Amino acid sequence: MSKKMKIAVLTDSLVNRGGGEREIMTLLDYFDVDLYTGIYNSETTFSKFKQYQIVNFLKKKLPPFINTMYLRWKFKRIHFKRKYDAYVYFWPAPLAGAFRTSPNIWYCNTPLRYLYDCREEFLKSFNPLLRPLVKFAMFFIQRSDKKSIKNADIILANSINVRERVKKYYNLSSRVVYPPVNIGAFKFKEFGDFCLSPGRLEKSKGVHLAIKAFQKMPDKKLVVLGGGVEEGEIKAMCEGYSNIQFVGAVEEKKLQDYYANCCCTIYLSRNEDFGMIPIESMSAGKPCIAVNEGGFKETIIHKKNGYLVEPQDLNFEGISKGIEWTWKNAKKMKTDCRKRAKLFSEEKYVSEIREAIEEAIKK
Repeated sequence: MSKKMKIAVLTDSLVNRGGGEREIMTLLDYFDVDLYTGIYNSETTFSKFKQYQIVNFLKKKLPPFINTMYLRWKFKRIHFKRKYDAYVYFWPAPLAGAFRTSPNIWYCNTPLRYLYDCREEFLKSFNPLLRPLVKFAMFFIQRSDKKSIKNADIILANSINVRERVKKYYNLSSRVVYPPVNIGAFKFKEFGDFCLSPGRLEKSKGVHLAIKAFQKMPDKKLVVLGGGVEEGEIKAMCEGYSNIQFVGAVEEKKLQDYYANCCCTIYLSRNEDFGMIPIESMSAGKPCIAVNEGGFKETIIHKKNGYLVEPQDLNFEGISKGIEWTWKNAKKMKTDCRKRAKLFSEEKYVSEIREAIEEAIKK
């Protein structure tokens, strides 16, 4: 099978500098790719996408339910100008149109969490008077979601954690293909005098928990990277603390420099689908402090290449204990970190994607 197999990649959005966008960027290097997305923002996602022609349907995101239903409607009516060797889908909305295409690979980063495992928490965020209407909308979206998934010839899950969700909520089988990390791009330079907090600035990512801990640890430095919907709030939390530096969103080269020079990283996202930050951290020989749940349990071995804080200990005492221990033992974990990171290389990811495509073609 040719290295530059022609594929269509379809996704809900290209607006962040997150794991999903990195997965797609990797495919751009190994396949001849046409990109189709609901929303594209060249200023907030990786600059690499500017080199490619992207078909997008929206100029800006619509209100949540309208956005979801509109994108499903648009993808359902998409007409491709050419035939592709395969169609690779990220996130569920594009799959609404997969009845027109074949073979179809769905790379599942997670079933939509607000429809399934985070349903009750999501509903609580609405005024009680609006909840019946929200439930009504969710019923139709979920029905459409489950119908669309059946268009996938092969389902790939980004972790064992997500594979179990696919089985639980769709009663469908999938196989694990871990997300890719460009391991060679992350270098070790030194164990510096700061802990690094990279990632999207959203409450679910736990950045505020790390900042609160460092506010009470003036002898330890924290550098906060990233952008997101709560950037203003996160930035305000850092102000007035000489040991906490807010940098914001940075491009890849600068991000790699921070990894190369930090002592360790901290990423307290709850029940993360997979979590690429620990792998990037380990690629640079730096251990990561994370939560003992979700995808982190598949990548971090406690006190060997990182530190896992129990979910019930996400308070100052539990987090500071993890910070202190990791700071003292970071150097001892360097070799194990780099060895572990090799299990999540770009080459392995691409090889497994190609195998899935070849299998789907033969079906």
